[in-house]
Amino acid sequence: VCFWVYKDANKRGENGVLWALIVLVLGIIGLIIYFLLVRSKKPAPPPPPV
Repeated sequence: VCFWVYKDANKRGENGVLWALIVLVLGIIGLIIYFLLVRSKKPAPPPPPV
């Protein structure tokens, strides 16, 4: 779960390491906080094609 949070947070422009540590330490409470604060935002737009 922490790895998924790390990847998802980075994809959304958030600090993946910080969010993974929060979820690791707080468990389900950290995951709920992540969903409420980060997942409620729209994802970052994909980079333009090269």
